[in-house]
Amino acid sequence: MKALIIGFLGRANGGDEAMVQVLTSILKEKGVDEVCYMTEWIEDIDVENEFYKNKIFSVGRGVDIQSCDLIIIGGGYLRSSYGFLVLQEANLYNIPVLLLGTSYNNSIKKQLELNKIIFGLFDGIVVRDLNSKELLKDIGIISKVNLDIAHKLEYVLDDKFKNKKIVVVRQPDNIETLEKLPELEKIIKKSEDEFIVCSNSPCDDAISKKFAEDNNLEFVYFSGYEPSKLKGAIVSSNGIISFGRYHPVVYAISLSIPFIGMDQKGSMKITNYCANTNLKGCLWEDFNENVEWQFPNGENLIPWEYDEIIERYLKK
Repeated sequence: MKALIIGFLGRANGGDEAMVQVLTSILKEKGVDEVCYMTEWIEDIDVENEFYKNKIFSVGRGVDIQSCDLIIIGGGYLRSSYGFLVLQEANLYNIPVLLLGTSYNNSIKKQLELNKIIFGLFDGIVVRDLNSKELLKDIGIISKVNLDIAHKLEYVLDDKFKNKKIVVVRQPDNIETLEKLPELEKIIKKSEDEFIVCSNSPCDDAISKKFAEDNNLEFVYFSGYEPSKLKGAIVSSNGIISFGRYHPVVYAISLSIPFIGMDQKGSMKITNYCANTNLKGCLWEDFNENVEWQFPNGENLIPWEYDEIIERYLKK
C-alpha cells in the first residue's frame, strides 16, 4: 500500500514535523509499504534530510495520485489551489482523503459556499478542538474531535533540563503580540526558577536568541526536523512558558507538565485546545504572580483514535 501526506511538512517547523513523523509511524504500523510527501516549498527544504530523502516531491511532480491508497492533507494546505486539485483527482478515482490535525475560526464562514464544497470532498475530517467542530457543524460539515496527533511523538529525557523551566518564544506575527514580551520578562524576573530558552523552528531562532541574551538566559536550539528533542526537554523540565507556540503546549498537556500558554493575537489554537481539557489557570491572561503553575488534568483528555481512523480508510 502507498500513502501520500500533503501539507504540514518539510520546512523544519518542529510542530508540523512532529505530526508528520507520528502519522508516518502509524501508517507503517498499519501495513503501508511506501509513504511519500508533497510540498510546494521544495526550495526551503533539506531534501537530503534522512527522513525525507528520495520521498519528498514538489507539487505536481514525482507522485502519481492514482497509485495512492490513502491521502492525508493538513489543514493549512487548503489555502493552496493545488490542495483542491488533489482532492478533485482523488475523488475522481475513489481514493480516500483525510483532513487531519486542523483547527478553524470564524473566517471559514466568509466563503461559505466554497468551503462547503471543499470540506464535502473529504472522506473524513478530524479537528483538534471542540470550537472547530461546532464551526464546521454550523456550515453543515460533520467532523470528529481528537487531540493533536503530536501527543504520540516519542522522546528521550534530557538531564540538562531537570529542575529547570523552559521558555519558547515564537516570532510574533504582529506588533500587539510583540508588545507582550515585557510581560514575559516580568514573570521570569520574579521567579526563583532557572529558565532556558529553546527554539524548534528556524523562524523563531533570531528572536529566541535575542530574548535569551536580553535576559541573561541560556539558549538551546533544536533542529525542527528533530521535534522529539524539544519534547524530551519539556518532559524533563518542571514547567514551560510558551509565548505563541502551540505544540509545546500539546507536549505539556500530554504528559502533565505545568505550563503557561499565550496565543498570538488573532489565533485561538492554545486557548481552544486548553478548553478541550478544561484547563484553568494555564492561559496567559489567567496568570499572575499569585497563581501557582497549573498541572493539566489528564482525566479530561479525548481518547486516542487516530489509529482506528487511519486503519478504517486504508481498508476502503
